Amino acid sequence: MDIVLEAKGLNKSFGNQHAVIDLDIRVEKGQVYGLLGQNGAGKSTLIRMLLGLIFPDSGDIFLMGDQFNSKKRHLLKNIGAIIERPDVYNYLDGFENLNFFATLSGHSVKKERIYEVLKMVGLLGREKDKVKTYSLGMKQRLGIAIALVHDPALLILDEPTNGLDPQGIADIRNLILQLSKEHNKTILLSSHLLHEVEQMASHMLIIHKGKKIKEGLVRAIIQPEESIVEISMLIYLKIEDVIKNTPWEKHIVEINPNKIVLKMNQTNIPYINQFLVEKGVPITGIHSENSLENYFLNLTND
Repeated sequence: MDIVLEAKGLNKSFGNQHAVIDLDIRVEKGQVYGLLGQNGAGKSTLIRMLLGLIFPDSGDIFLMGDQFNSKKRHLLKNIGAIIERPDVYNYLDGFENLNFFATLSGHSVKKERIYEVLKMVGLLGREKDKVKTYSLGMKQRLGIAIALVHDPALLILDEPTNGLDPQGIADIRNLILQLSKEHNKTILLSSHLLHEVEQMASHMLIIHKGKKIKEGLVRAIIQPEESIVEISMLIYLKIEDVIKNTPWEKHIVEINPNKIVLKMNQTNIPYINQFLVEKGVPITGIHSENSLENYFLNLTND
């Protein structure tokens, strides 16, 4: 698979503060790659290095296979980016903003392309309205359109849902999924909204205090070997007597009235359910605490 972005051994310090430490990242074509970390973890510093806004103290960055440095800023034409909230002109309409920013960046963009991108982000029909009449979510979608208008190989979005209401968050989430699935866009997504990243990203990198602590497929990372499984029962039974001297006994964390909590591989849930039903235990619900947020908090809790 084609590698769109790769960084090796990146280090960046500000005085005595080590912001990024020996960090690697590899984004392949077609991926939605989530960059996760608590505030101060080094996410923004990493993104600014990838965009040439600051340069690493050491390490290498490759864009589309070419090594990127201060003498090769032309490689940035392969990237479209939003850093925090997009800066748009409220007194211009949507079409004028897109046309202005395309011209400002030195790209020759046809009128048809502008309308194509407006349709992609769901603003077609509002392109002649002044941006001052747009909601915050619409402005965010316009910012994504500006980043997309020159058809970059990589789209970098830093906190794209920050400050949005639930509907705005859902709109941006759906837009990112659409850009990935329908338009085959490669996207690097930085966010602290872990539940949102879990729904959008195919791959992810978790960083903490500037260091990489986990990287891989989201579906693999959010399924750690041991999950907390809570089983509710209609009536209180001496469930320990049912489980005693069986292979399930070792998984017990706690037993409360009408509830038993176990620690086990998530793949065992159907089997413990079948076992208890066969023993006549009236189960009312099974809940597994196995989410990216729980896993992330466990990894970064120090």
